[in-house]
Amino acid sequence: IRSEVTAFSIVIETCLIFLTGITLLFISMITGVRVIDIKIIFPLLIISIIFLYPPFLRLFANLLVRLLKKPAIFFDLNFTNILYLSSFYFGVWITQISGFYFLINSLYLIPLTKYPFIAFTYILSWIGGFVVVYAPGGLGIREGIMSFLLSKILLVGLSVGFSIIARVWTILYEILVLVIAQILPGIRD
Repeated sequence: IRSEVTAFSIVIETCLIFLTGITLLFISMITGVRVIDIKIIFPLLIISIIFLYPPFLRLFANLLVRLLKKPAIFFDLNFTNILYLSSFYFGVWITQISGFYFLINSLYLIPLTKYPFIAFTYILSWIGGFVVVYAPGGLGIREGIMSFLLSKILLVGLSVGFSIIARVWTILYEILVLVIAQILPGIRD
């Protein structure tokens, strides 16, 4: 695969992860999470919806690809394709959030009514860790945000513990994906 196509697909993936994450962040806030003012997230939601429009997404993705010193490429994604891809990322987010909820619930019972708060915490800590570029993998940033937010519904010690467990959980998942990616090519041959 040409490097510019790979770079472009990474940019599109990142855009869609952010678009769907911010949408779910907004949904968790309208279901009752009141940690920050909804007026802060609303403009991000509007921008996210605008970027779902293929010409804007194409323009933004090609701009980022140029910053990576790769040539701009044309892609034929229409609005239906973008919504289809977005539904996949919504599924990824919901699966990760549910896994995080059940991870916490396996060690400390937390009512299902706190699910929107757990969703808000998980998404905001992930996005916060991602946008702080000087911290590789959001190391420390994600845990700090997660600990702070979880301390609103759990004891501080538990909040810190769960944020560290969540990091280990993520690392184990990434190792599993790496192992599977190494094994699959051998199985197909």
